[in-house]
Amino acid sequence: TLFRSKGRLFHMIAMKNILIYFDYPITSIQGGTEQASFLLARLLVRQGFRIIFLSLHPFKEKNNEFLQYSLPDSEYLFSRRNADFTEKLCDEQNINFILNEGAASDSSFFFSHAHLNTKATIVSIINFSIWEGLDHFLSLIPPSGNTWLAKLKTVARVVSAPWKKYMAIRKKKTKLNHLLEYSDKVVVLSQKYIQDCLSLTSTRNAHKLYAIPNLLTFQIPESLSSGTKQNILLYVGRLSYADKRVDRLLSVWKKLQPVHTDWSLYIVGDGEYRENLEKISEEYHLKRIFFMGHQNPEPFYKKSKIVCLTSTHEGMPMVVNEALAYGCIPVVFDSFHAAKEMIPNTETGRLVPAFNLKQYTKTLDGLMKERYRRPNFKVLDNYKEEIITRKWLHVLKNGNE
Repeated sequence: TLFRSKGRLFHMIAMKNILIYFDYPITSIQGGTEQASFLLARLLVRQGFRIIFLSLHPFKEKNNEFLQYSLPDSEYLFSRRNADFTEKLCDEQNINFILNEGAASDSSFFFSHAHLNTKATIVSIINFSIWEGLDHFLSLIPPSGNTWLAKLKTVARVVSAPWKKYMAIRKKKTKLNHLLEYSDKVVVLSQKYIQDCLSLTSTRNAHKLYAIPNLLTFQIPESLSSGTKQNILLYVGRLSYADKRVDRLLSVWKKLQPVHTDWSLYIVGDGEYRENLEKISEEYHLKRIFFMGHQNPEPFYKKSKIVCLTSTHEGMPMVVNEALAYGCIPVVFDSFHAAKEMIPNTETGRLVPAFNLKQYTKTLDGLMKERYRRPNFKVLDNYKEEIITRKWLHVLKNGNE
């Protein structure tokens, strides 16, 4: 009877069509949301769904694995041309579900039943923390420069911070209320973020909220020799300022490098803040620091002992799970509400009070002096394919019923 029941469930969802949207083309070689979306698409195909990608910005390379479309007006998402194109695409491709992977942005207003005339079930996916640093508002203020004018601007930002924070939270509440009202379902990365949503919105639409973490990016190696590990601190991710704050890591390395002369720091990733970080590195006279640009991080995980994250805010950073899969000890600021879920104890990694650089430096110093031990990766069981599949089938099996 159980087998027949599962068979009916599979038959009910088999061959349904899903449109997955993100502002930028979804690809397996990018990190973050793009890669998470690509892995989700592959998972859903294995469950009998047909996947189509849609992006605001045009794709540069053709992907033979999935159909790809880009919106006609890449300059302005909310144009009538883009709405007409999306509605026609949904109709012609018989789209049953729209998964908006960019629901943390203003695209949540576009992919909503208030804006689009479509019968498709709209599932809004928030790939970031709900507060997005608003609970650490002063940390979002950029550092002041050396001139008097720059310092005055910083003072002005600090003085106006309470009002700006109030307005930012008010805007966040408006967006979340609209999201819950005009989406059929809303997926966040953690149960913690469901609680955060409900703290900012009406509980009237609480039934629309689901918590599904991202899939594991890599398979966990069955065996991992500690002999392959080198004295390397590693950062993997986008080089942006407001959220990632890699400059904090450079400040920490400035203090550690004279003490740990047999260690190196590798920065794997790229972004608009890279040039500034390289200038900071020169100003600090940093040694044994290597900016590797955008590369496959897997070889770096294999040889590194410690992975560092100094972000102001995150959602559920894939780098933490990737690090654990390859035996790297994650050292992370406790600056997002899912942090304790990802690193529940000191056997798994280290959580440092948010933005306490002195404590972060002390934590790294202690780990660098100790004999390397592979961290406990039992927590990765929560992100295995069979668990994530079951959660997604639960979201998709009944459409917007």
